Amino acid sequence: MNTTALTSTKRSGWPYAIAGYFALAITGIAIFITWAVKQNMDLVRTDYYEQEILFQQHLDAVGRTRALGTSAALQFDGTLRALRIQVPAAHVASSLAGTLHLYRPSDARLDRRSELAPGATGEQWVSLSDLASGLWKARVEWSANGERYVLEQQLFVE
Repeated sequence: MNTTALTSTKRSGWPYAIAGYFALAITGIAIFITWAVKQNMDLVRTDYYEQEILFQQHLDAVGRTRALGTSAALQFDGTLRALRIQVPAAHVASSLAGTLHLYRPSDARLDRRSELAPGATGEQWVSLSDLASGLWKARVEWSANGERYVLEQQLFVE
């Protein structure tokens, strides 16, 4: 009986397959890391941090305005095509200074700014009869007693 024929074994391909799999996985990870490191991670603006501080000041002003409750309000009257602005009468008495900004998201050329001039009761009506139909955003900003206030609302003019 020939014993050499029985003892010769066939080599398995599994060790090579496992080694090839790991080599391929490591190569893929290395390529991904190289690609990720080369990505441009610039901020949206070069003055990002300054803008963040201004945005926080804006949020603080909106919070102060909310704390005023119903004494500060914007109300759009579609039948009159007019905007009623209400600010606290105490702010008017303390030399209030502010602006109304009507912002058209779809066309910046239609934006309007006007000075805030409420009466002694804090109420002001602004005619919107010349505004184009569509979505508008109204922002009223004013300062009184050394504090800044912001009131914002979306309007749909027909």
